[in-house]
Amino acid sequence: MVSLIASLALAQPAGVFPFACERFRPGGTKDVVLVKDSRDKGQVLGQGSQVSQIPLNGGCAFTVDGSARVVAFDAEGTKLLDHSQLGFLSAGRPVVDPSGSFLVAEFVSGEGSELWRIPLKGKGPATMLSSINKGDGSANPSFEMDGRTLLCKVGSSWVRLDVSTGQTRVLDIRALVQDLPEATEVLEVRPSPLMPDLAAVTVVIPRASAFRWTMVWDRKTGRVSRLSPEGADCDQVDWSRDGRWILFRAKDLESGRVTLQAARPTGGDPQVIAVVKEPGS
Repeated sequence: MVSLIASLALAQPAGVFPFACERFRPGGTKDVVLVKDSRDKGQVLGQGSQVSQIPLNGGCAFTVDGSARVVAFDAEGTKLLDHSQLGFLSAGRPVVDPSGSFLVAEFVSGEGSELWRIPLKGKGPATMLSSINKGDGSANPSFEMDGRTLLCKVGSSWVRLDVSTGQTRVLDIRALVQDLPEATEVLEVRPSPLMPDLAAVTVVIPRASAFRWTMVWDRKTGRVSRLSPEGADCDQVDWSRDGRWILFRAKDLESGRVTLQAARPTGGDPQVIAVVKEPGS
């Protein structure tokens, strides 16, 4: 599988490197693999899932399955963080701030969840940012370019959270869903690290066969465009190392093949940059 990742990467634009992705192993466990360039066969960082790229700085963060543990690595594969949150059962998809100074993750207990800010490289204590009543790991936090504003999902709503003060206000997503089918749900919102008006999003389209779509949202004009291919169920939307490509995981519903794909926010056909899971594996 690692050699297949490398062979696919040969034709890809340099701006997507380095990137991290899951790789399914026999028996259902998953490794997280860091691919540094087109000649790299991939470095296994550990077992886990819910991978989050670190745009501009490079590297990745992910959760260790079955635990309230998050880890982060830099662009060279050096570990920046290995943090377990005591008293919690699991962790949601983490995110690293634009400066590369700290990580935010949602930790889930039997009574709800909490968002925690965790410094990288041991630069101070972890602090709680917010508690979420009935939180289940689906907050999907992400940062605006300023690094001070966190976007996250609370119940059926999206909010903007000031990481310095803890104050929140509602994120208006009406323009995002107004032309989509009724009852469309927004799962992920990841603002661009370079273009303040753009955000990559994952939405759930009700009654659609490929129900999760990857889209780009121009927050200035309100325009929303689909990037994910037909017949693919997509999630884990993100931005590339150079901030110019939108990355997402896509499962082909006919074959069962799962890949990591990259698309320009301006449109065009997405490109497969790695294979996550082959059919039957």
